[in-house]
Amino acid sequence: MTNARTNSNSFINNLLSIGLDSYTGERLMNDFKDGIADALLYENMKENNISDMYKQGYDFGITIYCQLKEQD
Repeated sequence: MTNARTNSNSFINNLLSIGLDSYTGERLMNDFKDGIADALLYENMKENNISDMYKQGYDFGITIYCQLKEQD
């Protein structure tokens, strides 16, 4: 879990370096993680008020899901 937290902090620091505030960086990261979770756990995308980062996370999660299904 520490590695994931470190990666999350690194992501936010990268966003800060390009001029995004920490709130925006955290929101983007949370949207991405929510998209992954929805893809892997529910196999269903939210329908309203979704961000581009959520969509990217969902696409990433679906890719992982499909690869896992191929291994079974």
